Amino acid sequence: MQGDFSNEILMVNEFRKYLQSNNWQVVQLVCSGGQAHLSISYKDNGKNKTVFPDVIAIRGKMILVGEIKGRYNYSDELKLLEIKKSSLAQERLIKNIAMRFGLEKNELYAEFALINSSFDPVQPSSLFQFVFEGRIFVLIHPNGSVGHEFSDFFCVTL
Repeated sequence: MQGDFSNEILMVNEFRKYLQSNNWQVVQLVCSGGQAHLSISYKDNGKNKTVFPDVIAIRGKMILVGEIKGRYNYSDELKLLEIKKSSLAQERLIKNIAMRFGLEKNELYAEFALINSSFDPVQPSSLFQFVFEGRIFVLIHPNGSVGHEFSDFFCVTL
């Protein structure tokens, strides 16, 4: 258990460095069970839900929402997919970020990613995946193609 927690702290610290070196503004970056301050509340199948994403970062008009673990975690995948599929959850996230940073909410959009160090990552459906391979993060597109940054897959408006 201690090893998993240490690995997760390493992942958080390395991902913070990655985000900062790629001009992301870190809004929230915590280990599982940490004290996240930004939540997203929405309804899923008539039930009220509140989630606290491990990772929220912004660069240009893109909001990155992610879950970070030492290894791939299926429940994290489900959590992100629920947020992604909920138009209310995305609307509230975007509105919150727009208000905090004085941005136009109609120009913002969210991308969702799992962040882990699984060397043989399970391909999540419709989610990006950052895999830490010792010294660098590899970004895997939902279609399986590999890059190092979102701009490897599409034009990113800064």
